[in-house]
Amino acid sequence: MVYIKQEDGTQKKFACISCIKGHRSSKCEHVDRELIEIKRKGRPVTQCERCRQLRKTKQMHLKCECRLKQKTLRSIESRDSNLCLEFSVFGRETSFRNVILRGILTSRSSDFTLTSLLGLILCTLVAFSLLT
Repeated sequence: MVYIKQEDGTQKKFACISCIKGHRSSKCEHVDRELIEIKRKGRPVTQCERCRQLRKTKQMHLKCECRLKQKTLRSIESRDSNLCLEFSVFGRETSFRNVILRGILTSRSSDFTLTSLLGLILCTLVAFSLLT
């Protein structure tokens, strides 16, 4: 098996296709052939490192939602000259335009008033309360 050291200091195992098919991946020393990474046995890790450490130290099982929160909050951008917060909840895109904050977020981006700022803060708070 060929070991290749990554930039972060970890070593990954590689073997050629014929040795993998012949169940000889641990004995493979072919460096002139196309190499394929040997994955770790078992189920792949789905929790992030922070949640895994919390589970080990506090001895309680926590569902990792860190990646979900990063993926769900898409962007704050201006569309059609209106301020609008767009985010995705469980894969469905949602926009607050024409729903709750219709009258609050109607200011132009050039004249940023206190009303539009309060609307943006309110919209952000509602989005984070839906995500948690």
